[in-house]
Amino acid sequence: MPRYTNENTGDQGTGKSSAEMLADKGLVEQPDSGLGTGGIIPKTTATTGTKIAPPVLIIPDKNDFNNASQDELIDPSFKGQNTLIRTGQNTWTYYGPQLVTEDGHLSGGTYSADGSDIASEFFGVKTAAERQTMIATAQKLGLFYGSKPSAAMIAGTGLDTSDQRAVQGLLDFSVRAKRTWRAVAAGVASGQISIAGGGGGGPSYSVVSTEDAMESVREEFFRVLKRAPTPAEARQAALNIQQAERSRASGGSMDPTSLGVAARAQAEKAAPGEFAANAAGSAMTRIFALLGGQ
Repeated sequence: MPRYTNENTGDQGTGKSSAEMLADKGLVEQPDSGLGTGGIIPKTTATTGTKIAPPVLIIPDKNDFNNASQDELIDPSFKGQNTLIRTGQNTWTYYGPQLVTEDGHLSGGTYSADGSDIASEFFGVKTAAERQTMIATAQKLGLFYGSKPSAAMIAGTGLDTSDQRAVQGLLDFSVRAKRTWRAVAAGVASGQISIAGGGGGGPSYSVVSTEDAMESVREEFFRVLKRAPTPAEARQAALNIQQAERSRASGGSMDPTSLGVAARAQAEKAAPGEFAANAAGSAMTRIFALLGGQ
């Protein structure tokens, strides 16, 4: 769905609350948790601020060009950039933040990394068969981590924590693949998308939740850098921690890094200059304290 940020979100007699209207437009309100200054922000995805391989679109139609013109509204970092570039007689390469549909066109939007799209994508399916396709794709990709979809999920009536994690994992995988989850499902079914290691009979494992990882990251940013992380920094750090845990688990490591240590490493890595300056300042403070005590 489109993620516009320049439309009037005031009450025009719709009967909806401001939060509902923002959700309808794919927007989120910045949480009042020390992560920023408040206000409306674009969706932050699993690949926000990262470089990923762009898909190639063959003979795009008028809607694709219209959608591409909205890229900077989805992600302001694309402001002023031409994201749909001709690379052949009938071949155009897309470099923007939008996902590509199963028929090779721009979807007009992307998925959030904060879980706000889980309900709309899961409960928004049109048929039971489509819902089963989503569940089966998440299973094939190993996103249930040894557990099984709940009876409510299969029936389409509800989602438990494990179900939600699997759906968000599929959405994150889709963003990294630059495809909608339906396009990912088609790619998995056809064998175009590799599922090596996913859903096999090997040992199961789970990773820390995004919320817990982000909370630890916030604490370590304040401790190490004397400031709160930006929303993008917090989410990217959480994703990095989860990916590191998956890598260690799949590699058979029996000595996982503690969440606090992993979060501290992410804070140091996010701003090495700030970390060095704060470390030097802390060292000088300790020296002066010792001298003053003599």
